[in-house]
Amino acid sequence: MNENKNERNPYIKASKEIKEFTPKQIRQRWMSKLDPLFCHEKLCEDEKLYIIEWVEEYKNKHPFNGIKWKQLIEDLNNKFGKMRSENMVKNHYYLKGRHKGVLPSKDDVSSQDNNVPKSVPSSPQDNNVSTTVSPSSKDYNNNVQESQVSEMMKIRNLIN
Repeated sequence: MNENKNERNPYIKASKEIKEFTPKQIRQRWMSKLDPLFCHEKLCEDEKLYIIEWVEEYKNKHPFNGIKWKQLIEDLNNKFGKMRSENMVKNHYYLKGRHKGVLPSKDDVSSQDNNVPKSVPSSPQDNNVSTTVSPSSKDYNNNVQESQVSEMMKIRNLIN
């Protein structure tokens, strides 16, 4: 990588030499494990605390923006003199949050999304939504479907 660092995309050149990996895989491995600038030691308690406090403070100041992990990594390096990979910092924050019960697990988030309708069709005919109850369908699905259709009809009547 050091030989090709001046190339526009050194990962493409590396993938030509290491044919079993794509440029994206090589880049991910370099960015998380192989870059010699990174410190691979475990985070010290001060660093762990700094990450949590930094992210919480950032989220309070910028509630509608995503977390700027690169800025956090730069601040960590300036404060502690150790360059950490983005994966290491993110993993620490998200795992720490789950242990405290602050952040939902991926399973909790995906199970909550199953009961939320993604969108309401503009009319039953447009999306082949049946307005009749099918005897083979579950009652729950029929009730949800009927309520969606009735809501659509109410909205359509209000608009017209």
